[in-house]
Amino acid sequence: RMPTAAFAGPLLTALGGSWPSSPIGPTAVQPATLMDYTRFHGMHVGVSAARRCVRSFDSGVILFSPVSYRKDPALFPRAGVSRFEVFNLTVIKYYLLVLFTLTGLSTFLGLTQIIDARDNLATGEDASLWQHPLHPDSGMVEYLTRRAGGPVTPVRRFEYRFLLVGLHVVMLHYRSPDGALHLMEIYDSRLGWW
Repeated sequence: RMPTAAFAGPLLTALGGSWPSSPIGPTAVQPATLMDYTRFHGMHVGVSAARRCVRSFDSGVILFSPVSYRKDPALFPRAGVSRFEVFNLTVIKYYLLVLFTLTGLSTFLGLTQIIDARDNLATGEDASLWQHPLHPDSGMVEYLTRRAGGPVTPVRRFEYRFLLVGLHVVMLHYRSPDGALHLMEIYDSRLGWW
């Protein structure tokens, strides 16, 4: 029989992860970095970094919405839950999204443009940035604020074009005063698959 480490170790390394050197004892959980998030949202990240990114949203709200939501303000209701809210994001669900949306293939083939990936975002930093057609309207931000249980502040921004599938996406990270990290993702598809 092949020992598990002999098989899984190289596989995890190929996927960007690592086999634990010591299975016993506490391990420090490293926070996700800007590069981790850039690769995560670009749909080409290893398992360890994907796990860090997914965990960072554990106590937050995740919204995944087409830009067409603006045509119907009832999609982000003042009470209740929007159909665009994602619950229980896992690494497996993330990789299924990478696979079935073909965004991972787009990136693998070099057909993805990273337009923006920035940290330490301040709302007054660039007023024109907040006029972007894929940025949330006040109703979506109010929904996030309500679901987050209080005010939220934008902290990171990412923008990609997945040319293979005709998808343009903006991802915004918001932080609550309690430290919870929230994700708002708004996309536009020229192909209409989404």
